[in-house]
Amino acid sequence: MSKLTKRQEGFAQSISAGKTQADAYRENYSTKNMADKTLWAEASLLAKDPKVSIRIEAIKKEIAKEQLWTRLQSIKVLAKIAEEGTTDSARIAAIKELNAMHGFNEPTKVELSKKEEPLTLLELYAQMKKIDDSR
Repeated sequence: MSKLTKRQEGFAQSISAGKTQADAYRENYSTKNMADKTLWAEASLLAKDPKVSIRIEAIKKEIAKEQLWTRLQSIKVLAKIAEEGTTDSARIAAIKELNAMHGFNEPTKVELSKKEEPLTLLELYAQMKKIDDSR
């Protein structure tokens, strides 16, 4: 497969970093006199180019590998604690967290106050703690 141009590589990098196709195109190509509709069309065509789309996927895979902590790692650690934890409370906490991660808990009902003023940080913290303690 032939190499990407510098601009195509930049576009792929920008997309992989979370930019929209249009923003990635603006960052890497001259768009000064280009109508938005034309820019969107060009960005879409470039993203669909086989060389570019393959590169975008490759970069995304590289980024995923470099993540500090994955969901799978969390599950493995929590499962180990649930099975081999040294205290009952550690095992129970791990099981509760695993259940929450997998959506096994019933939805938490949140009561909204009719208070007109925004909550203070202390009030917000107290409400969050109450919800967390109910899990």
